[in-house]
Amino acid sequence: MTLTNEAACEEIAAQIGWFYFNKAREKIGPSDDRRTYELTEHEYHAVAHEAECLIKELGITAIKYDENKKVVIHLRKPGLLIGWHGTVIDALNKYLDKVLITYEIQISGLTIKEDKDIPGLFNFTYGNGWGAFDEEEYP
Repeated sequence: MTLTNEAACEEIAAQIGWFYFNKAREKIGPSDDRRTYELTEHEYHAVAHEAECLIKELGITAIKYDENKKVVIHLRKPGLLIGWHGTVIDALNKYLDKVLITYEIQISGLTIKEDKDIPGLFNFTYGNGWGAFDEEEYP
């Protein structure tokens, strides 16, 4: 089964989501002393919410997979994905290597690119030299 680049990107994105779900699960942990456990419905929702917050904080804007089997992740906060001394990105790379083999997706490299706001895009909001709007002139 060979996936198209678009399907491979979707699967890679899904697995990044599951990586962060598992990361949140470790962070929250079980509600009691169970070492191996199934999540209760309440715990599942708490973990899912935490994972969603972690993923949104990254600000991922695009995931690309090219013919050279390289994954490029575009995001606003690359430091969060890299982690302290590269621990998060290394763990993600190992996780993706392990789980994507099931989908016959091989990764030869993982690249991170920071996306920044386009200069001038928000010039209208602050510091434009205008005073307060006159309500009579601009109802």
